[in-house]
Amino acid sequence: MWRADPSRRQRTGRGFTLIELVVVMLLAALLATLAYPSFRAQWLKARRGDGRVALMQLQQAQERWRAEHPAYASASDLGAPAQSAHGHYRLGVLSASTTGYELQAVAHGPQRADERCMVLRVRQAQGETTFLSGPTELTDNPDPTNRGCWNR
Repeated sequence: MWRADPSRRQRTGRGFTLIELVVVMLLAALLATLAYPSFRAQWLKARRGDGRVALMQLQQAQERWRAEHPAYASASDLGAPAQSAHGHYRLGVLSASTTGYELQAVAHGPQRADERCMVLRVRQAQGETTFLSGPTELTDNPDPTNRGCWNR
């Protein structure tokens, strides 16, 4: 009868080899590299909501002011905050008159990476509201990009 040598026991629970571990790490790194740009774009888009909400709040404050005064208000008259609620945008009233106003939110801090929609503006003139956006304070986006910045 043949007996197995106890010194030659077969090891059944060996674990991972170094090569297998490196392959898994490379696959994980590749997936992360492919997914990060999409994640970052969604992250910037979500933070853009902070600027839109802040502009809408300023717009409502302007309309409340105008209901009781002969003209729209400056930022100091409104007591408007200098930043959006989460601090991703700097806010301002660019102009205010008896017939309209223009409000602006400029990306601040990490949100400046949102290059296409760095500046958001609301213009109220003669009863018509226009939502604008741009990569700089002096440049407006074309209509399809503008709609994307405002989620329209």
